[in-house]
Amino acid sequence: MSRPMQLADELNEELVARAEEIVKAMGGHADQAGELSRAQLSRAVDVAREARSSRVFNNWLAYQAGREQSGEFWSHRIGGRELVYWVRETLAFIERRVGEEIPSDPEGRREAVTESLVRFLGFLRRALVGRRYLTEGGGGR
Repeated sequence: MSRPMQLADELNEELVARAEEIVKAMGGHADQAGELSRAQLSRAVDVAREARSSRVFNNWLAYQAGREQSGEFWSHRIGGRELVYWVRETLAFIERRVGEEIPSDPEGRREAVTESLVRFLGFLRRALVGRRYLTEGGGGR
């Protein structure tokens, strides 16, 4: 297994925990978000995978948050901050960790960041779909 994939694997636990924390903090809005949230997170996974660039992903994310319909999901306030900032904060965390572990390999960093971001967004979507079971004692921690 390549170092970027190993690093993505090492980040899994932290990324799952962050995704679950976000969804739990959403409270009842997670239930109201419904199909829009699942569609937006599925599209976010696709964009992250295809773009392979944090900057391009952030550009797409800002666009989605600014749009009327998708903005309802991305601009929802959770713990005093909009969801878009929770996602960006997690992306910054991923970039820091990957940069520490793979400082001299730009392509390896890009691969590890992309894979970790895709996984985080997938974990976020799963946590949103399974929210009821996370908040009723099935969090696994």
